[in-house]
Amino acid sequence: MTDTMAHGMHRRPRLFLVVDDMGWGGTGRQVFDLIKGLAGSGRYDISIYYFREVDFVSTAELPAGVRLRCFPQSGKLDLRCIARLTREFRNERPDIVHTFLFTSDTYGRIAAVLSGTPIIVSSVRNVDLWKNSSHVFVDRALAPFTARFLANAQAVKRFLVERERIAPERIGVIYNGIDPERLRVTGAREEALWSLGLPPDKKVVLNISRFSTQKDYPTFLKAAASVKNSFEGVHFLVAGRGEREEAVRREVARIGLEGTVTIMAKRHDVPEMLAASDICSFAPVYEGCSNFVMESMAAGKPVVATDAGGNRELIVDGKTGYVVPVRDADALAERIVRLLKDPGLAQRMGAAGKGRMERDFPVQKMVDETLAVYESLLAARRSR
Repeated sequence: MTDTMAHGMHRRPRLFLVVDDMGWGGTGRQVFDLIKGLAGSGRYDISIYYFREVDFVSTAELPAGVRLRCFPQSGKLDLRCIARLTREFRNERPDIVHTFLFTSDTYGRIAAVLSGTPIIVSSVRNVDLWKNSSHVFVDRALAPFTARFLANAQAVKRFLVERERIAPERIGVIYNGIDPERLRVTGAREEALWSLGLPPDKKVVLNISRFSTQKDYPTFLKAAASVKNSFEGVHFLVAGRGEREEAVRREVARIGLEGTVTIMAKRHDVPEMLAASDICSFAPVYEGCSNFVMESMAAGKPVVATDAGGNRELIVDGKTGYVVPVRDADALAERIVRLLKDPGLAQRMGAAGKGRMERDFPVQKMVDETLAVYESLLAARRSR
């Protein structure tokens, strides 16, 4: 028996997940939930590699036995980071490398190819319209070495087919999973409002999204101004982080929304923010499978969002919320006002959305479908 055969027979398959950071952003949250489920299956020896420490998930929160390694990365192309990752993969000999987001997709897949990793899986999380020709070139160059692409929405799959020229049969769609228990709060809505410093006598519209061009805050704030003129007792709560935070604050002041819009830095008390809100809304120009939409619906809140990425795949228009055209502030405002003026409708839509999340998007479904991909790829490799 060869050393390689003995090595394969006496250990669980080694699964390396590579992600930009293990913070509490959308992808970090999903990777964390996925890791918990994968570790619970007991089928894999799991390691996580990441490049940036942002709102860091501590090792104490990870399942026992999961390794966490940071390989600091800087600049557009950090060759030293790629070389270190490649050496690590050569020494540790993973069976599967699974990457998330563009930097991790690039660095992780290059290192996996150079180290001879047999199975590479790439998770694409967004309709990345920001990519220029050089980004697309890199993606296309690495595509032949990638055993499977996983999109988190049909819209993302279409983007990969049309922009990246990936054959549709090579792309699986696995939606994000949601754990409603994580969003439960023990206190009443009034307590949540008090804890956030929000006025107790207002209807609250919540937007949790990154301060970036993608999330189109100008459209959202224009809609907020219109809502304020149509419905006196409204307050907007905005939470996030990002490079355009100061620009958003200036826009709030410019259009006279100070006192009507509360801007908070990215926080971890999402359940409390959801408990304090009546309606959830945001206005992205492109999107993947939005955690904000899923969390809002799981918390029983109606959602008003633009028709970007996978939003229409999550929101059943007219039943769990509303989907409006991208960059259409008037349509966004009109749907928000409709829900503010009809609390019964808002409550029915919220209940329908909660049922949809619990029925169709549980975390365990995401975990099981991902495990099925791994198992099929390993089985195909063994049969060669």
